[in-house]
Amino acid sequence: MTLPFTYLGEIDYVSSKGDKPMNIHWRLHHPVPQDLFIDLIK
Repeated sequence: MTLPFTYLGEIDYVSSKGDKPMNIHWRLHHPVPQDLFIDLIK
């Protein structure tokens, strides 16, 4: 089974913490398009 994937451009690593699960904080170079953002937060 293949899960959906949306490429949002390049990112920069900001920080990480934890272990199993590990949380990673990334910073996008460009904001998420408004219509996609609305779909993601529903």
